[in-house]
Amino acid sequence: MNLMTLHNAVRCRLNVMVSTISYLGIPVILLLTSPVLLRAQDTFQEKRIHLNGEVVTAMVNGDDTLIMYDLPAVRVVRKRIFKNVDEYIKYKRYMRYAKIVYPYAVESMRVYRKIEADTKDMGWWRRRRYINKLNKTLKKQYKEPLKNLSKTQGYILVKMIERELEIPFYKLIRQTKGAWTATYYSGLGRFYGYHLKKGYIRGQDPILDSVLDDFDITKPLDEEEHCDD
Repeated sequence: MNLMTLHNAVRCRLNVMVSTISYLGIPVILLLTSPVLLRAQDTFQEKRIHLNGEVVTAMVNGDDTLIMYDLPAVRVVRKRIFKNVDEYIKYKRYMRYAKIVYPYAVESMRVYRKIEADTKDMGWWRRRRYINKLNKTLKKQYKEPLKNLSKTQGYILVKMIERELEIPFYKLIRQTKGAWTATYYSGLGRFYGYHLKKGYIRGQDPILDSVLDDFDITKPLDEEEHCDD
């Protein structure tokens, strides 16, 4: 059996095994800790090889080669039940808008984490200069796209970020831009119906909760997969 045939066979068998395990309700961890694989670690040598344009891990023992794959995370949600047609329409609209603003939420978290890491040992003045310089760069890239978001799209974007950080958007602005700027945007937000000091409150908008449960903004975009109803 050549390496390509073995590769395809392993992928096929793995898909069948995972599907069967999922159907039976057995945790996938049982597959990963099975005695067969544990014994294989004692006799197989781990190598990194190129296969179909990918760099994959292979366990090699003489002429035997076992290809190892990391299964991507897949989010599975229960079937949703709506009280009426209006709720269903609202859910579909929120979901469509969430997919639009999702990349901005992911980038926001990346920038926030970068600021936290880069400025943890900086004084107040140096940190402010760093954030202002970064803000100028980001404004050139995101000012126009964000201006084109609708009121509801902006609302969902804010709630995505608040939900992840577990702090109101007002405090986030205050941490990064100062109290005066936070107060200014809080007042401006009220004009458009945003309450930046309240933060994300689960249960306040159940349809929004249901939509946001399907998104993880801490993951890179290419890692997020959804299973829609």
